[in-house]
Amino acid sequence: MENFSTMEIVLFASLLVSHLIFLAFVLHNYYFAPRTKAISGFEPLQKKLSILIPARNEEKNIGLLLESLLKQTYIIYEIIILDDNSIDKTLRIISGYAEHYKNIKVLQGKSLPKGWKGKNWACHQLSLKASGEIFLFIDADCFLATDAIYN
Repeated sequence: MENFSTMEIVLFASLLVSHLIFLAFVLHNYYFAPRTKAISGFEPLQKKLSILIPARNEEKNIGLLLESLLKQTYIIYEIIILDDNSIDKTLRIISGYAEHYKNIKVLQGKSLPKGWKGKNWACHQLSLKASGEIFLFIDADCFLATDAIYN
């Protein structure tokens, strides 16, 4: 058996004491620290969400986006789509959705004022019609996974 120097014994003893103190804190907290109580049936409050979509010539994409929005787990208060003078079937497609779903609304875009850019003007018009607590602007050429919007 090897003889330990005084320095090694002091080092071992100090490490042992520090670990015992740490263990004492852990055990004290485990047995005596206050705990939060789970609230059964609690669900976070959902804010009224307005999804705002500027659309121009998006007949190939708008249906896919609207279908993905209708499948969201988050309850969407309103979906407002602004048709920005499309020359394809975009307006017909979004009007069809609006006939079947009461939370989908269609706006016809107004003429572009001097000094405005197209998408900025469309988003501004959408924001004036929205009545939700949160506005989410989405391009018409995308789609969302089912749980993309969550609280």
